[in-house]
Amino acid sequence: PYFIMSRPGGHHAGRRGRAMGAPTLGFCIFDYTSIAAKALIDKGYRVMILDIDAHHGNGSQEILWLEPRALHIDIHQTGIYPGTGGIWSIGGGVARGTKINIPLERGSGDSVYSWILSRVIEPARKIYEPDFLIVFAGFDAHMEDPLTGLEVTEDTYAMFGSYVGRLLERGEIAGSLSILGGGYGEGAITSFVAYVEAMLGIREQPMISEEEPSPSVVSAIPGIMDLLRDAATRIK
Repeated sequence: PYFIMSRPGGHHAGRRGRAMGAPTLGFCIFDYTSIAAKALIDKGYRVMILDIDAHHGNGSQEILWLEPRALHIDIHQTGIYPGTGGIWSIGGGVARGTKINIPLERGSGDSVYSWILSRVIEPARKIYEPDFLIVFAGFDAHMEDPLTGLEVTEDTYAMFGSYVGRLLERGEIAGSLSILGGGYGEGAITSFVAYVEAMLGIREQPMISEEEPSPSVVSAIPGIMDLLRDAATRIK
């Protein structure tokens, strides 16, 4: 596994700067996620992007909107910058169904993230069968972050780190790249450590109960998965 300590962030930078009507570039200049994805796609890989930053990766999604060889799953807090990433923002053209947005309410917490991993992320991965995984590892969903309100703990980041490590260990992906995203409180440091330690197998995977997100998200998932199946079939 590789981890890029990139600064500034990146996922808000679109094709020509501000993306999807956002008012600013959101501290970003270059979209490392899309650059890496494009490089891998050019080599013939099918890529899965998992964006766990608390803010929607509008730049990455704009750049890859029409790219069917990139499955982009984005978990973010609704009602904050950049204000994009609705549940039915699913990609365009031949890429329709390959962009999955999970907007979450304030206070969602670890249990909702656990539900998303088991009920959305892993099923989507099995449908799409990516060769390579890119994680935009934002740590600003932590409960101590001053800019967000998703209220997760280090356990969520350890859970995602364990997930990446497990996929690599089982040979279910050829490689992974994690890219440092946002994080504006002391919890970002402990969350980063938890993620990396779990990914490397030196921290045990936490046991987290599952809790459903909002009804609008839960009810939309089956239809979105059907669209992903159609997209995956088209590009095989």
